[in-house]
Amino acid sequence: TGHKVRAMIVGRGRLEGRLRKVAEALDVPVDFHVDIPWSELPMRYREMDIFAMPCRNRWLGLEQEGLGIVFLEAAASGLPVIAGASGGAPETVLPGKSGFVVHDRDGLIEALQLLIADPVRTRHMGEAGRSFMERAHSWESVMERLRSGLELAVKNAS
Repeated sequence: TGHKVRAMIVGRGRLEGRLRKVAEALDVPVDFHVDIPWSELPMRYREMDIFAMPCRNRWLGLEQEGLGIVFLEAAASGLPVIAGASGGAPETVLPGKSGFVVHDRDGLIEALQLLIADPVRTRHMGEAGRSFMERAHSWESVMERLRSGLELAVKNAS
């Protein structure tokens, strides 16, 4: 597409060796950052334009992504998020507004192409994700939901 793209993989996982071999074989520029301290994560998010973690269910649904705090961190950092349709990951994205939920390889490619080709859209989606995190996942909003739930429980118990 004529765009300069560089991938960044943060963290360690069972596919690390395979990903390194594929990147080398395809001569794709990939920066691997493994064993980084938590304090470095904000810096890594600032180096990104797009966050993608296309997780998927494995073993007939026995292995799924949980809520995935990394999706929340990325959105809070102002990045559009591409999440796989696994477990709680889709709950972290407003599809088409703050990012995309993808079901397969083709969906991932399409989402990446859309965002890479349109930096303005990418920025707007990142801003929408940040706003969504402030509204739905700030300490204040979480505490308000907890307070409301506890009040309802007390009311129903009496």
